[in-house]
Amino acid sequence: MTSNLENIRPKLEALILGNNDFDLLESELERFNIFSILKIVDAEIRHSAALAWLLDPQGAHGLQDRVLSDFVKQVVALPDEKIKSNQNPPSPIEIDAWSMTGALVETERAHIDILISDQKNKFVCAIENKVGAEEHSGQLGRYADWVEDNYPDHSKLFIFLSVGRDEASDSRWISVGYDLIYSVVDRLVTLHRSAIADEPRMFLDQYLRTVRDHFMTDSSKVVALARRLYSSHREAIEFIVEHRPNFRDEIYASLMGLVESSERLSPEPSTRGEVRFTPTVLLDVIPEDERAAEYHRLVKFWFANEGSALSVVVEVQPWSDQVERDSIIQFAKDHKPPFTVGSNPGPRFARIYVKRLWNHQGTVPEESDIDDTVRSKIESFLTGELVKVIDVLSRTGAFAE
Repeated sequence: MTSNLENIRPKLEALILGNNDFDLLESELERFNIFSILKIVDAEIRHSAALAWLLDPQGAHGLQDRVLSDFVKQVVALPDEKIKSNQNPPSPIEIDAWSMTGALVETERAHIDILISDQKNKFVCAIENKVGAEEHSGQLGRYADWVEDNYPDHSKLFIFLSVGRDEASDSRWISVGYDLIYSVVDRLVTLHRSAIADEPRMFLDQYLRTVRDHFMTDSSKVVALARRLYSSHREAIEFIVEHRPNFRDEIYASLMGLVESSERLSPEPSTRGEVRFTPTVLLDVIPEDERAAEYHRLVKFWFANEGSALSVVVEVQPWSDQVERDSIIQFAKDHKPPFTVGSNPGPRFARIYVKRLWNHQGTVPEESDIDDTVRSKIESFLTGELVKVIDVLSRTGAFAE
C-alpha cells in the first residue's frame, strides 16, 4: 500500500504543477456565471423557470415569440414516431404561420414543469424538464391525461426534456435533449443580438454557457479539456475519484444509527437510498399485509438519501383493497397541511408527504460534520413535522378499523 502511494504521488504532482490544461480548466470553471454563483446549475426548478422565461413571448428578453415558435417547430420536425401519437400535432409549416405572442406560459400548473397554452391557435404544449433527476413513477401519464382532459379541443404536444435525451415512459411524450434548446436560443441570440438589452443579453450568454458546459458533453470546451486531462493523467485522476468522500454512505450510516436507536421509530428493511421506518405509535394503526408485493404496509415512511440532499417521504403503496387505498389518499388531500399530496397522485405509488430536510448546495462538507448535520435535521423533523403527521393520522381516524 505504501509503495502504491509513493508511486502515485509524482503523478498527482504532475497533474497540478505547471499543467496548462489544468490551469485552463480551472479558469473556465471559475468564469463569472450567475448559475454557478447561486449554485443552481443542477437545480431543476430554476432551469424550468429560466426556460419558461425564454419561451414566454412576454419575457423581457427582446425575442418575442421567436424562441417558442422555433423550439416547437424543431420538435415537431424531429424524426420521432411518437409525434404521430400526439393528438393533432401541428406541422412546422402551420406553426410558422402562427403568431404566438398571446401564448400563456406557466410553471408548475397541475405539477407540470412548463405548460404553454395558446387559445388563439388552439394549441397546448406540456414540457417535463429533468435535470439530474429521474422521472417519478407514472407522472408523465398523469400529466398527459390532465392536459387531454382540460384541453380537449386543442392540438397537443408533450415534450420530455432531459440532459441525455432519456426515453419517456409514456408513449405520448417526445424525448428531447438540451442540445435542441441550445441550438434554438444560440441562433436567435446571434441573429437578434442588437435587439436584446444588455442585462438580458448577459443572462442569455451565461445560460447558453451553462447549457453547453454542463448539459452538452459533445460540444463543450470544458469537457474537451477534462477529457484531455484524463487521457494524460488517467491514473492520478482515477486515484482521486476512488478516494473522494462518499457522502451517501456517510448519510446512510447516520440515518441507520438514528432510526435503530430512536424510540419514536421502528426500522423497516432499507437500502442506501431509502432508509425506511414506521413511527412506533402507528405500528398497530397502519394496515399490514405480509403478502403485499411492494411493501408490507399500506403507508411507507422513508428518508430519501441522495448523497447531496436528504428528504423525508410518506407514500401510499399498491394495495389489494383499492377502496382502503383510495380512502387514505383522499384523507391526505383533505388534510393539507401537513400533507402535501397533489391533485393527481400516482395510480400505484402516491406520495402524500414530501419534505426536503437538507441540501449541501454543492459545497463539500467535512465528513466529521455530516453526522452532526444529519442528526440535527432529523431531530428537528421528529419533534416538529412528524409529530403533526402522526397526530393527524392517529387522532382523526385515517385508517379503517
